[in-house]
Amino acid sequence: MATVLRRLCFSQLILLLLLGICRVAFYFAHGDAADRTVERADWWQAALLGARFDLVVLAYVGGPAVLVLAIMLARGKPGGPARWLAFARHWFFWSFLTLALISLVDFSFYATFQDRLNVMVFGFFEDHTLAVLSMIWDLYPIPLVILTTLGFVMGLRWMLRRVFAPQSAPADWHARPWARWFAAAAVLFLTLAAARGSLGKFPLRARMASVSPSSFLNLSVLNGPFALKEALAARLAEGSADPLAQRLGFAKAGPAFAEWLGCADSEDFSLENALAALAARTPEPLNPEGPRP
Repeated sequence: MATVLRRLCFSQLILLLLLGICRVAFYFAHGDAADRTVERADWWQAALLGARFDLVVLAYVGGPAVLVLAIMLARGKPGGPARWLAFARHWFFWSFLTLALISLVDFSFYATFQDRLNVMVFGFFEDHTLAVLSMIWDLYPIPLVILTTLGFVMGLRWMLRRVFAPQSAPADWHARPWARWFAAAAVLFLTLAAARGSLGKFPLRARMASVSPSSFLNLSVLNGPFALKEALAARLAEGSADPLAQRLGFAKAGPAFAEWLGCADSEDFSLENALAALAARTPEPLNPEGPRP
């Protein structure tokens, strides 16, 4: 049991280090060299808070593997360590490869929009996908990016194959039932605490990434996957919001226009008439030949 838990902790430390390297690369690639002297006093706090955001991401992607480990610990069947290591090797490879690709997209997104991933990223799928791909091809050395990505993939695969090597795992958990149950409860508790990012009253949120008067350093505290989670939440909230007329107490837009225009019978007031009335109330420009606003 101790061997499996050590390998799990070691793998998470390596992945945490890789996410930290992504943050350092983001900061030095996009930041202003003239501001670093002032921001240096807040680097340590930014690194600690950034590590908490990284732990949130790792807890979410590693949660299923930890849940499987807790179940196997509680059952305590022979051969469990090797089976879990074989599963974890594939799970963490694909999950962290996804995180790395999201971080790469976030890196390029900031170079274009001067912000971490936000709802505008969904325009890649909803608007002119081919035009965006053409722009990416023109702006970045895509062959070099592909070769670097392949090298990272091979290195990540080699590292996880060594950390989660099932052939060197013990045949049994070698622990008493109470110890296995305690370990299962402990890994679940620690994963849930990491997923909250805080042991306090409120979970860690993006607006809490404030450690410095420098807005860019505060922005660097976040990571790409967490920013994508926030963008996805904003996108879902945006898509599920009620129309403005309903939020103001009207069943349809027509009665809202009728109320605004002071019409007595709002039920007979159609939306087409409301739009026409709105256009009629719009004043003509004082100088039609002048510059457009």
